[in-house]
Amino acid sequence: MFESYDKTKVQRVETEEPEKKPELIFDPERDITEDDWKNIREFLERFKGSRGGKGDWYSFLMLARYMKELGYNGDLGLDDRAWEGIEKLKNNALADQRWDLAVEYLTAMIRIGYQGDTRMSSEMREGLINMLSIKDYPEHYLKLAASIKQLEPTFPIEIPNDIWKRIKPGLEKWSGHDEELFASLAKDIALLGYKEDLTISERGWKRLIQRLEISKDMHAWGAFAKLAALMFAFEKISQPKSPARQDNPIPPPSPIRKF
Repeated sequence: MFESYDKTKVQRVETEEPEKKPELIFDPERDITEDDWKNIREFLERFKGSRGGKGDWYSFLMLARYMKELGYNGDLGLDDRAWEGIEKLKNNALADQRWDLAVEYLTAMIRIGYQGDTRMSSEMREGLINMLSIKDYPEHYLKLAASIKQLEPTFPIEIPNDIWKRIKPGLEKWSGHDEELFASLAKDIALLGYKEDLTISERGWKRLIQRLEISKDMHAWGAFAKLAALMFAFEKISQPKSPARQDNPIPPPSPIRKF
């Protein structure tokens, strides 16, 4: 015999049921295969022998970072020689007072498990403050500010209102014409507290997915990992309006199952 209808009981159950998380359009755990990871890992290893055996440590560091950002938990080949090459890269940037590059390298090094000293010197802090005083190029300014915040969250950065005002037209333009550039900038400004909606259209996502498929078909594993990491990061920081919540819903592009 069926139980009698208890409205309060039903309401309680409905309230307690956890909300289902929306399925990601691109999910590295689901969409990057074991063979893909094998190819990416082999591509990473090649950088150790690049440049006449000296090693291309910038490309190695960046690809290793993208792999970690995509959730790769395997061996990155970070032996003593690799760390020596990466540290030399960072030390050269510091010696040349390329503070923006030093921030980029240190942030990536931390991401891949560096255990050395990553604190900023007073000279580096002063140099970065001076760089942030130049506001001619809002995109570069925001990228640098976001990198600094990742390295040192307490670093005093206040984004001037005119920077936000100048970047907004660019965001609106790129969101429909260059989704990769839009996602890269959106990822940075979200870290800096940009409050407005950051979304990519269904058509834009399809274009990004197509670029990812092309990179894979061409065995361009560095480009593949870079774009995949960007797409995944954008999905995590943005809060797009789900088509299911729109007045006139449009079905989202199907999640990637395989390339």
